[in-house]
Formats: sequence, structure tokens, C-alpha cells
Amino acid sequence: CDLAHTIIGLVMRLGSNYHERRSYMRKNNERHFYLEALKKAGLEYEALSRAESVDHLASLKVKRKYWVETGKAMVRWKNSQLAARAEGIAAEKNARFESIKVKLIDMGWDEKDFPMSNKAFRSLVLKGQKLTPKIWENIKPKLEPLLETSRTERLESEKVLRRLTREGAIRRFYREIGRDTMDLPFENPRLDSFLPATEEIHALPSIKLLLQNDTETVEEA
Repeated sequence: CDLAHTIIGLVMRLGSNYHERRSYMRKNNERHFYLEALKKAGLEYEALSRAESVDHLASLKVKRKYWVETGKAMVRWKNSQLAARAEGIAAEKNARFESIKVKLIDMGWDEKDFPMSNKAFRSLVLKGQKLTPKIWENIKPKLEPLLETSRTERLESEKVLRRLTREGAIRRFYREIGRDTMDLPFENPRLDSFLPATEEIHALPSIKLLLQNDTETVEEA
């Protein structure tokens, strides 16, 4: 047999099997077999004449380069296949999500209601599987309670933010009125020490009603 091919093949198989085998006994048996085979190949090489050994080493160098280049090409091909597959899966997930989004919006849901941070929601909408009528009927009742919870939380959060916005507007307006009334010529950082506390102002019936009036915007005079 071709000695160069034998040596290279044995070395590659030895390295591969040594790292992949999990059984201690099998690993050592394989290792012993390949070491014996390498010894045999070495003896065959020593039996060559000087001229034959020179030709053989030159041939081995060429074949080694071929093996290396072939291995690199195979790795590049494998990586390109994996990348293409990843892109395909991403495209499938995106197509499914867009189809679901259209259906949910048609049902009256807002995209802001989509709980994308929710793992259960993502597992339903971001899946590499085409959305068929049957699949939609199956996942629809699973999506609705997640959307309902998300919408409730969103509306409550927005309500709190609107309240804080109104409080801030009233606080600024109150300080400006107080400063103008007292005719202070400078921005007095201790203005609150001269006026009733903001909490007291918020407790006034008219101000309290204004704060409770859940409007989207606050108009400042």
C-alpha cells in the first residue's frame, strides 16, 4: 500500500479517535493498534533506499499539502452550509412572526402588547415552522392570555407615567407661582421652606381631582 497515505491516514484516525472515544479501555486499545501500525510503517520506510526515501518524502510533502488544503476546503464548505441554514431558519422565524403579527393586529391587539421578553410568547411566534391555519388555531388560545397580561401591565405602567408627568407639571407650576408671588430675585433652592409642601398641595380637592384625571397629556399655562 501507499506508505504516505497509510501514515497520514493512521495519524488522522488516531487523533480523531483519541479525542472522541469516551471508553478508557477502547481508547487505549485503539491507541495501541495505531502505535503498532505506525511502528510497522516506520520499519517499511527504513527499508527504502536513499533515493527511494527522498522521492517518498517529496511525495509525502505534496500529499500532505493536498490533505491540508482539502481539509480547509471542507471546513469552509461546512461553515457556509451552517451559515446558510442559520439564515434560512431566521427567515422562516421572521416570516412566521410577521404572519402572526398581522393576524393579532387584525384582532385588535397593538404591537406594544407583544411580550417579546416572555419566553413562552417567543417560543410560539419565533419558530422555524410555517404558519398554517391548523397551527394558528392551535397557538391562538395560547397567545391571547399572554397578550392580555402584557396589555394590562403596559396600560398600568403608562397610567403611572402619566400620573408622574402630571405631578411634575403641577410641582413646576406651583414653584413658579410661589416664586412670582414672593417676588424672589433669584432661584432660591430653599423655596419649599417658605411654602406649603408639595404633598399638601396635592391633597387639595381641586389638585387631587386634577391628578386623578387620567389624561394622556398635560397642558401647562
